[in-house]
Amino acid sequence: SLRDLLLLLLHLLYTLVCSLPALMNIGTLLMLIIYIYSVVGVAMFGTVQRQGILTDQQNFAATDTALIMMTRLATSAGWNDVLASVMISEPDCDPNLYDGTKPGTPGNCGFGVFGIAYFSSFVLVAFLVMINMYIAVILDNFSEAQQADEIGIDEDDINIFYEKWMLFDPKASQFLNVSRLRDLVMELQPPLGIPDVSEDDILHLDIPLYPTDRAHCIDVLQALISRTLGPENPNTSEEFDMIKELMAESFRSAFPTLAVEVIETTTKQRLREIRAAIVLQKALRRFKNYKKQAPPSP
Repeated sequence: SLRDLLLLLLHLLYTLVCSLPALMNIGTLLMLIIYIYSVVGVAMFGTVQRQGILTDQQNFAATDTALIMMTRLATSAGWNDVLASVMISEPDCDPNLYDGTKPGTPGNCGFGVFGIAYFSSFVLVAFLVMINMYIAVILDNFSEAQQADEIGIDEDDINIFYEKWMLFDPKASQFLNVSRLRDLVMELQPPLGIPDVSEDDILHLDIPLYPTDRAHCIDVLQALISRTLGPENPNTSEEFDMIKELMAESFRSAFPTLAVEVIETTTKQRLREIRAAIVLQKALRRFKNYKKQAPPSP
């Protein structure tokens, strides 16, 4: 359907954007490899006779023409023809052509064994390794985008959580009092947000509490994600592990220094304590009423 097609296009665009930093790094490395091989090609094949695939436009006489040649060969197109041209030997060339002006060179003849090693290694590194790394990066990011879509929580949701948290914690202490968590969760949109959230809903999240009833942002986020994934999901542990990596990266960028304190209790334990206190208060009131109504002992 049209909706599925649009979703696929969005996934592809998201994958491309996420892949750009890695692709730029790979591209820079590929350009460096092409430049190194071009310089070596000029030194070794710059004087080779023009014949076959080597022309006045395609040759190793200068660095610029060698760069163009090696960029073309990075796609592995026609590299064997270039190899055949630089392997020219007698009697098709003159090994003594430059003896008077360029001593130590094989004239306008080529380098057979070196040419094989040169072009074979270039095709192996530039095409079979580097070009396929482009494909691997794109496929890996596309797979992660699909997994995030299936889970329902992605990096944007985590970043939005930290943005909302910083509104309630402008000093970046990384802690909020448990009484303010309800307001924080109400500011969030699904899937992490809870519509019509109550104090009991917050306590049911089982968030670790630190001294003075404070909750750490990473604990709150983990509790909200666990609630979103749900215990009935068989892949929860794998999905949660993947999301925890995103959480850690976003947390380090939002809060460079990690605060470490000892957990005192949890919201669920606090809820049990509150309910136990209510039960005890009711029992105490009933006992007092019973004592008042009971006849005095003789």
